[in-house]
Amino acid sequence: AAIITATPILLLHRWALIQDRAITETATGAAVRRAYLAFVAGVAAIVALGNADELVRVIFDNLFGIATERDVPQVTLVADSAGTLVAATIAWATHHRGAILAVSGRTSSDRADPERRAFLPALYRMVVVTVAVAFTLGNVTRMLDWAASFVVGPPGSPNVAVAASASLLTYTLAWWGFRHSFARDLGDASNGPTTWVTTLDRTHRYAVTVVALAVAATGVAQLVSMVLDSRIGASPDGVTSLRDVRFWVAATSTGLPTWVAYWRPSGHPGLDARETASKPRRGALYVVVFACAVSLLTAGVWVTYGL
Repeated sequence: AAIITATPILLLHRWALIQDRAITETATGAAVRRAYLAFVAGVAAIVALGNADELVRVIFDNLFGIATERDVPQVTLVADSAGTLVAATIAWATHHRGAILAVSGRTSSDRADPERRAFLPALYRMVVVTVAVAFTLGNVTRMLDWAASFVVGPPGSPNVAVAASASLLTYTLAWWGFRHSFARDLGDASNGPTTWVTTLDRTHRYAVTVVALAVAATGVAQLVSMVLDSRIGASPDGVTSLRDVRFWVAATSTGLPTWVAYWRPSGHPGLDARETASKPRRGALYVVVFACAVSLLTAGVWVTYGL
């Protein structure tokens, strides 16, 4: 019923938008159109990735013969994920390059085309890339934790490996694909009179830097806390403690190399004077300093209370 009702309304208003754009399109109208396309494409891409992750997990479950505990039957899960994936993929494909609002004779593959040098389409790709990076790092941590469980014990469940490997495959491919598209957009835009290209690229890099540093710092803090607990005889039972140590070592092993790979300290050959004064770098520095200051203040309150 929703499809029958919404499809003619969509087609009618799409036709009206195309006819209006064929006559004239103001700068504000172009910005609104690009914002709409970027928002729908971004949401659809993230929804599609989540459901692709679930389908890959079901495939892995069946390939390796692992009986995963589910609240719903597998056929229901597959149907729900597949249907949402198809719908989200269609939404993404029809909005990714503005095809749903394309004007005949007005689009071009030429790099001089303003549609290929616009800020908002590149922004949505940057958001998806950053989300893919975050999920990739999270699942690398889960895989390291699971692998270490067979060395230090207790052995981890195969369900963890299946879920983490399915997510890792899905989001790593998304990272590669959207990063390639994002880099292409930046390359196209750099040929025009734009000022946001390097800013957007730096924003992505420093966002990943802050997230990776937060993961590494949290892992180190948790490990130090466990050491202090054990020294004063307040550590939990051995199994729980060992699992915690294993997980936070894995988190630190994931976050720290990522932070080193993305961070550019003073004197770095790839860091020029303009980047040191850029908003993304200053913003990242202030976010880290603020987070550390709040952590120290909070810790100071609790230490004082304890004394």
